[in-house]
Amino acid sequence: MRSNKKQPKNTDRQVRTMRAPGGAARDAASRQLQRVSGKMGNQDFSAEMRGRTDQRDQLLAFIAQRLQTLQGVQNTERLEISDQRQWYKEVAKGDAGYHLPDTTRWHETARRYKSAAQALSRGDLTRGAQLVEQALEAERAAYDSAPKQVRTELDEHERTAAADPDVLPHAINGGACPEITMPGEIRMLADRIISVRDVMEDSPPLPIMRWWSDGLEEEEEEDEEDDD
Repeated sequence: MRSNKKQPKNTDRQVRTMRAPGGAARDAASRQLQRVSGKMGNQDFSAEMRGRTDQRDQLLAFIAQRLQTLQGVQNTERLEISDQRQWYKEVAKGDAGYHLPDTTRWHETARRYKSAAQALSRGDLTRGAQLVEQALEAERAAYDSAPKQVRTELDEHERTAAADPDVLPHAINGGACPEITMPGEIRMLADRIISVRDVMEDSPPLPIMRWWSDGLEEEEEEDEEDDD
């Protein structure tokens, strides 16, 4: 039986990396900063840290902006579940691009952006940038799987997945950066996206046309009246 659901393509190929516990990763970042500091003068070290801090903050701002946009896209998909009369025929007939809404398609992207923000906040600039790269891959897969009836309802700035931010290749080679508290907005947005679990298991069946039987019944009634 043909499925009228579509999920994002698996992007595990991009995420097979070793994961160190949070404390171990934080200690490694601190040791790296100490090594860099020992090789530089105070002035050079301060300039280097300003550059890395700026890269970290740009990525955190990017993550917050993407999560805010994705929450809006997810809300649109959620609304389409209750508006099925507008598109159920296209889904039932298997028209290209039409399939059932599923708000959970955005969960993986939100999880990866949240993990990226956690790494950046504990001072691991390289790891955080790698996780942003993986989140972007998950975001593209989620957009590719979104049904047509959802995409047509999106605002212009919501219609496509994000491009890589300009700072990303520099941050991937950035090493360690100063540690900060993870922005609460990022945690809130990611958790809200992950908490939404509205799905449709199946679409309503197409109505069966009975015009021929109705016509036959009318003819039989007329014949009976003539006999009387």
